[in-house]
Amino acid sequence: MRDKALAVLSLFASGSTLVCCALPTVLVTLGLGAVVAGVVSSLPWLVWLSRHKEWVFLGAGLLIAGNWALMARWERAVTACAIPPR
Repeated sequence: MRDKALAVLSLFASGSTLVCCALPTVLVTLGLGAVVAGVVSSLPWLVWLSRHKEWVFLGAGLLIAGNWALMARWERAVTACAIPPR
């Protein structure tokens, strides 16, 4: 249960990092600044994410690192229990 929760949280954090910073940058680079302005006006919580992007990146990084550690631990457990080939 804890492993699943950490995986979902890391997915949410990395998704919010994408929506907060990477996607608007790409859209503006492609000349779609009006699209970014329209999205920000209809989804005001994006402004909060942009203002606190350091915390968003830190949280996303910590959650992804925690998920990596759990996956590495799971891989070691599966490898230890593997049936050797004949």
